[in-house]
Amino acid sequence: MSRFVNMINGHIRIKIPGFLDACKFLNIAYIPASPIIPKNSAYLAGLIDTDGSFVFNYPNNRIELMLEFKQNVHTLDLDFSQVIEGAVPAVYKFIKKNQTADKIFYSIRFSFSCVSHMLPIYQYLKINRCYSEFKFFRGMQIIKFLQLRQFKTFPLDSAEFKLYNDFLIKFFSYLNENKPLPKFIR
Repeated sequence: MSRFVNMINGHIRIKIPGFLDACKFLNIAYIPASPIIPKNSAYLAGLIDTDGSFVFNYPNNRIELMLEFKQNVHTLDLDFSQVIEGAVPAVYKFIKKNQTADKIFYSIRFSFSCVSHMLPIYQYLKINRCYSEFKFFRGMQIIKFLQLRQFKTFPLDSAEFKLYNDFLIKFFSYLNENKPLPKFIR
């Protein structure tokens, strides 16, 4: 256990209270990590696997990458501006309420949600593969989507729109066969 804690010491940015307990128990001096995630760091790929999602934004015709965490002093300090060259995420803070217990939750979302972010995200994922097959598949579909996205506005009976629609069916049904397709897919 000591070997593992020493290996990740200086790299933990989110689950710090629990890690501090482990360091204290093992009598290891805690090394704080920089909140700035360095360029092409695999740390982001791990966060995508655990707390990220690839979302298809139909009205804006793009694939977006979202990371959402419980809001605290550590997640508020996170800086993803350098990790993917050419893609700086927007940061949103949310207040969510639990209707049954009147409990309030605070979360923070880092959103790579511009069309110009899609190709850099794809290139990043080619270097730093996600372990989640589902998320990796969705990220790798970006390159194909960039070729087909202009076909969204073509006539519904055209070959181009059929290619676009077939892409959406594949995107939404991969490892999700039993889930109904969104209503915008024809």
